[in-house]
Amino acid sequence: MSLQVTIKTKEEADAFLSFIGGFEEKRFAEEGFSKEKFGAEWEGFSWFGDIKKFISEEGRGADEVAQELRRLEKWVRGLETVRIATSFKPSEEFLYHVYDVFAGKGIKDFVVDSAVDKKIKGGAQVFCKGKYIDATLKTRVKNLLMSQDVVGKYL
Repeated sequence: MSLQVTIKTKEEADAFLSFIGGFEEKRFAEEGFSKEKFGAEWEGFSWFGDIKKFISEEGRGADEVAQELRRLEKWVRGLETVRIATSFKPSEEFLYHVYDVFAGKGIKDFVVDSAVDKKIKGGAQVFCKGKYIDATLKTRVKNLLMSQDVVGKYL
């Protein structure tokens, strides 16, 4: 059985890669790897439950686990990044929603990263697969004013 995990944000991807480094370090440490003492610091990440279940299965050795983790590490390192810049630090729920929107449009193998840009007063800028989407309030209003004779209509 191969191990599958869900990683939606850059923060989760970075934590996962850190986890793999820690697993390898503990595996070859003098005291060795212990399933019982494994990973309390990673409990808050959605991918950890799947890994913990995989590791805990009867008869599964550290070498088999390491092989699966190396496979997943390669996958995580190859994920593309959808970057969203907003004027605020988005919540995890917001980033998951952005992920779900892009996944719903058929985008695969990516994570969402966020950046705070104080020049943005509302809306967002999105960078995906070499494309730029300007969904800022400033651009929306400018485009509205330029595309329609809004001033002439109302004055």
